[in-house]
Amino acid sequence: MTATTTAPRTRRRTVVASAAVAVVVIALLAAASLSWWSRPDAFGRWDESYSWSGETQVGRTMNVGLTAGAEPDGPITTRRIRPVVPVNTADADIELVVCARGAGGTTLGSSSEPLPDAETCPEVRPLDDAGDVDWSSETVVARVTPRRAGVVQLAGVEVTYTRDAKHLWQSGSERAGGGSRLTVP
Repeated sequence: MTATTTAPRTRRRTVVASAAVAVVVIALLAAASLSWWSRPDAFGRWDESYSWSGETQVGRTMNVGLTAGAEPDGPITTRRIRPVVPVNTADADIELVVCARGAGGTTLGSSSEPLPDAETCPEVRPLDDAGDVDWSSETVVARVTPRRAGVVQLAGVEVTYTRDAKHLWQSGSERAGGGSRLTVP
């Protein structure tokens, strides 16, 4: 072999190897970006420290604030909100409603008093299918009515949403709010 025939082969191998490395690097960057994009975190990590427990009676509706302290870190378009109910041995009916926060930003923790309540929930409305909530001035409340003795455990809500252009329209579901446990003797 002469020097003139080996030089093009060496250059070709270098180009092919460089292209292969570039493809691998681009694939890894794309995978990392997709991983971030598919795991929304507008509400931060779900934290069970916002928990409450109490008792109620069969047939008595308990209003439990589920999203106190849960505010996204930027604009979101809510697609759906569903309660997370790991335990419901009391066969409770659970309805989600939206409460406007009271004066000074006071939010409803839990109460068996009827809604609306002037101090913590001056306005109440049904939560529509899309889960339209103004997170800066409203909170999601579960109206829990047990039908028999048992336990109802709520672990916040699952919010399905899309973020804004700044977050590249990141979409997905995330748990938000706090937990509660109702015992029905």
